[in-house]
Formats: sequence, C-alpha cells, structure tokens
Amino acid sequence: MDTLNLYYYKPIMKNLIIIASFLLLNSCKSGKMNQLTIIDTDGNKNIAILKDKDRESFELTQKDLEAINEILKTAVAKYNIEKKTHFKNKPITNLQLESYLINLKIYKRQYVPFKNEQEQKEIWINCFCSLDGHYKWQTEIVFVQDGGKCYFNLKINLDKKTYSMFSVNGQA
Repeated sequence: MDTLNLYYYKPIMKNLIIIASFLLLNSCKSGKMNQLTIIDTDGNKNIAILKDKDRESFELTQKDLEAINEILKTAVAKYNIEKKTHFKNKPITNLQLESYLINLKIYKRQYVPFKNEQEQKEIWINCFCSLDGHYKWQTEIVFVQDGGKCYFNLKINLDKKTYSMFSVNGQA
C-alpha cells in the first residue's frame, strides 16, 4: 500500500476501532444480549448479530454471511417482482410502485442465529430502513407496528438454503 493510501486509511481505521470498542462495552453493560457484532458485507456497517438467550445459537462464518446475503437478495427480488406484477395488473391507481419496492441497500439488519428442533442452522432476520427512535438497534430487537416496506423480516434455513415467513409490515 502506498503512502498516500495509508494517510487516508489510518484515521478511518482508528475511528472504527474506537466505535467498535464503545459498542461492545455498552452491549456488555446492558446485559440485553450475549453478543454484539457489526459486520461489513456491502460496504456499510448495517448488520448486528444478536443472540437469543432462550435458544441454542451458533457463530456465523463468512461463508454463512455470504449465503444469507444471497438468499436475502433472492427473497427481496421475488417480493419486488410480485409487487411489479400486482401493479401492472391494476388498471388505474394513484399509488406509486416505488413506494412498495424494497431496496435492500438502505436497510439496517438484525440477524439472530439459532438451531431449530432438527439442529439445523436458521437465522431470523429483521430489516428496517428507519431508526426512528430505535437507536439501540445493535443490542435490542426493533419491533414496530405498521411502517410498510420500511420494516420486514424473514427466516432463513442455512442447511436447506431456503427462506420462509417473509413478512412486510402493513401501512397505517
């Protein structure tokens, strides 16, 4: 790496280490979750991995994260296609299609890995595009009513490479 690049990356790395340390210390003090991890998958710090104290958990590997990302993209693409088809078949509407389509890049995500009754690896994923009062999203599950496409969740079975329970909140 040349000198110019090091000049730009050193302050960024220092800030990331400070922020990660602060978040880890605060999550341990709160006692709300067993683990906090922020992962960079698409160039954004947008994923928190939380553990459910009442279920057997497992550590997510990089391979797991890549598989989750692909399955999540597939689920969102299917949802978007269904919305486009629905709008295409509506004769006249004052609703805008864009207000129903999901752009995964703008969402924060919470991953809760657990083993199901068959000892298969599953992940419950909670996605939201607004923090609106949920500033502890890295340590506490975000639950909201309504909110439309800004809030959705699903469950992924890593062993079967499938998803289920894809649910988008309703609009008030």
